Amino acid sequence: MLHLSEVTRTTTPVHYTWASSNKNFVKLAVFDQPTNGLFYFKILFNADQLPTSLKPYLFLFTYFLPRLGAGGRSNEETERCLKLWTGGLTSRVVLSQNGFAINNFKTGVLLESYCLPENIENLFSLIKDFLNTPNFDDKQNIETLLDSLLADLTNDIIENGHNMASIRSSAHISDFHAYKEVLLGLSQVRFIINIHENIEQIIESMKSIVKYVFTKKNVKAAVHSDLLQETSTNIPNILELLDSSMLNLPQVSPREAGSTCDQKFVFTSKPCYLPLEGATSFNALSFRGFPLNDSRFPSLQVLSKIINRKFLHRELREMSGAYGTGCTAQNGALSFYSYRDPNIERTFSTFEKSFEWLSCMEIDTKMLNEAKLSILQSLDAPVSSSHKGMDLFLHDDTYEQKQMRRNLLFDVSASDIKNVADEIICSGLLKEAGKASICPPEAQTLEFLKNWDSFSF
Repeated sequence: MLHLSEVTRTTTPVHYTWASSNKNFVKLAVFDQPTNGLFYFKILFNADQLPTSLKPYLFLFTYFLPRLGAGGRSNEETERCLKLWTGGLTSRVVLSQNGFAINNFKTGVLLESYCLPENIENLFSLIKDFLNTPNFDDKQNIETLLDSLLADLTNDIIENGHNMASIRSSAHISDFHAYKEVLLGLSQVRFIINIHENIEQIIESMKSIVKYVFTKKNVKAAVHSDLLQETSTNIPNILELLDSSMLNLPQVSPREAGSTCDQKFVFTSKPCYLPLEGATSFNALSFRGFPLNDSRFPSLQVLSKIINRKFLHRELREMSGAYGTGCTAQNGALSFYSYRDPNIERTFSTFEKSFEWLSCMEIDTKMLNEAKLSILQSLDAPVSSSHKGMDLFLHDDTYEQKQMRRNLLFDVSASDIKNVADEIICSGLLKEAGKASICPPEAQTLEFLKNWDSFSF
């Protein structure tokens, strides 16, 4: 059995260098990593300039982009080229939250691919096509993709409803959490259902997003390879290919200068429930926590592990019959959830009693160390060579910040946890908690849900 004393207090830095070309279109992070001869490429575009009206479409944009044609090719032809020359292309939204202020965050669109060294020129040719001439006029394919996406999202709610409930319950906490709900939560599912028949509007929005996101402003890229000294993969050659891919992109977005402040997405902490066919529910309760780099955050992490292992598991899993339950500390939020739960009222009552239980609990060294080891196991989990340093690249989470949090985690004491718990109780944060439940339709008759908002698609 592993003991805390056997775990190193020092986190291992990931070595990298920055490079840029004479044209200076993009900053390139270079990671010399053992990739078994493969070349991994990522490029991140800033999406902060999107108008409010286009922001809900951003998830759809990243879903459609690699699945449609580009460069004058049909989607079938493009797919054949991707399979022939690369390991595929993926695209996703990146929400990067500031580790010191939870309301500060950046939005980006990330494209990723990989290939053999002899196909690097073909890879960048495809990237150029996707950036400059994506085919968003393929109405029939977009309709097919929408139907497939809606089926996937419905299944995701059924399989991972606790994640959706957690995102919804935390939407009131900050601008970041509100936007996360709009892009990745139940609000996004409802948005897609409401607009999926208006294909012309979707196509127009996709074309508009291209103009706002794919520019030369605030772009950065990353390469991971162990062949960076070879002719085809040396950095000057990569920069030249990258510049060529971006040559025809606009310098800035249409609203770079003199734009007015957009309306923010606002959610209240009023509880809500979504009636969904099934025999059990997914429940979540969330309230404001501490920023990632706040000195109290490691104590909150340990607190969440102790509550989960010593209280929630017994009360909700063993005694109440929930398939699963948990308490997680994230940047700016503390969330409780239950998974495939036969109860609703008892579960939320248990969530709220957690701090009362903790205040009466004697936290011993064994309990502390078990919680710390659980957190360290996650922090020290193996990362593939192609994704080393991505916390820094995507979220500006530096080695120094990680080391600071690690030191604080090792030093967390029982009194630190009690102080954080007392602070949460005394500040009234629990009273401001958001609640969400995805529950069977018959649960709507419960007196407990009488004053909750009903969320529907």
